[in-house]
Amino acid sequence: MQARFGTALFLAAIVYFSLPSSVFAASCGDVPTIKDIECVAGNLVSAALGLAGIVLFIMFLIGGFKYMTSGGDPKAVEAAKGTLTQAVAGLVVLVLAYVVLVVIEAITGVNVTEFKVTTP
Repeated sequence: MQARFGTALFLAAIVYFSLPSSVFAASCGDVPTIKDIECVAGNLVSAALGLAGIVLFIMFLIGGFKYMTSGGDPKAVEAAKGTLTQAVAGLVVLVLAYVVLVVIEAITGVNVTEFKVTTP
């Protein structure tokens, strides 16, 4: 089962990262400058969040499939519940990370959810 999950994750990553860069949220110019680090950082964060969403979806599918095909076997049911619990925990971690950033932004007034390069 681990090999199937790894293969599915690998194929999802290939499809996701093979999309044209115009799909990702950034407007980079033709001539590279130090400001293009903003574009690269924005693309990396966007890709990481998209990949995390894909992994969460796959984990929920695997957990649900394991649960439906357990046939009442207590070991299989516990394995399925463990997979679903890990998927929910991953979702909670992603949401809490964003909430922490928003709270930091509200308290300090510094926009930490947007990467900006300032040049003198």
